[in-house]
Parts: sequence; C-alpha cells; structure tokens
Amino acid sequence: NLGKCYLYLRRHDEALKFMKLANGLNPYNPEFLTDLGTAHLFVDDYQKAEKTFKRALSIDSMFYQALFNLIHLYALRGQWEKYYEYFTKLSVRHDVSIEDLRALGDLHLSRGHYKKAAETYNLALIQGLDSMYVKKLIEKYPQLKE
Repeated sequence: NLGKCYLYLRRHDEALKFMKLANGLNPYNPEFLTDLGTAHLFVDDYQKAEKTFKRALSIDSMFYQALFNLIHLYALRGQWEKYYEYFTKLSVRHDVSIEDLRALGDLHLSRGHYKKAAETYNLALIQGLDSMYVKKLIEKYPQLKE
C-alpha cells in the first residue's frame, strides 16, 4: 500500500490521499481503515481518526491495531473513561501483550477495582509477568489478595 509507505516516511498529506483512494476501493477492510485513521491522527484530525477507527471496529470489533490506536487517541485527548472502556475491550484478546495486561491491571488498581486488577495481573502472570512486581503490589494493596 503506497499510502502506508508515505505514512512511514512521515509524508502524512500524501499518505491520506492514497489511503482515501485505497479505502474507496475496499471500504470494508479494517486494516485500510485503521491506516487511514492513523494518518488522520498524525495530522491532528482527531475527530476523523476516531470515526475511522470506530468504523474499522464496526467491521471487526476486536481488530487489535484499531483498538490500540483508539486507546492511544483517547489518552492523547485525556478522555480517560473512553480510554478505560476500550482498554478493557483490548484485554480480552488472546494475543494481548504482557505489558498491556500490566498497564490495564495498574489502571484497574488506580480506580480502586481490586478484583478486576487481581484478575488482570493473574492473566499477565500466566503469560510471564515478573512475579516480584505483583508481590510488591500485594504488599502495598492487600485488597488484591481477596
């Protein structure tokens, strides 16, 4: 995809031009839509980026890159409730990374959701999260044991 090449070269306006063309040829491809949303994100058009990522998710509700980019967008905009909502959706994927699980566990913990935090840390431990990290958290937050 030529648009993706321009995106990597940081030629965002040209990337948008070619990505819109590619999307017109196949408007039901979540990967194209996510790339188009990313280009909108790079030119600071957050509304179009959000709309495009959500369109990708309407085709494939668990498309990793669209979820991840939407989470990033909400963090940039300080929309923490939406950030939390979509981060939680991301966590149910079988291929979610240890780092993402740990970050979500930390997010649950910061919100006082100890049970959700413990469940998320357990998933991360199964995937190989450093047990010392969790041990220190349990010492600091005994509610995680419950």
